[in-house]
Amino acid sequence: MRPSDFLPDRPSVSEFITGRTMGQDCEILAQKFGVTREEQDEFATASHQNAAKHKKLVY
Repeated sequence: MRPSDFLPDRPSVSEFITGRTMGQDCEILAQKFGVTREEQDEFATASHQNAAKHKKLVY
């Protein structure tokens, strides 16, 4: 036996039914609905800014 035989198995980052990663599914949906990467980034930025703003209001 070798020490590497005792290393834990790394979990898969893919979805167990489709075998795709979250990034792959995002690309498929973006193509299907015609959303550009720039639009995705703008939405994500606005979402994070809104979350930070509301967190300050609550706490």
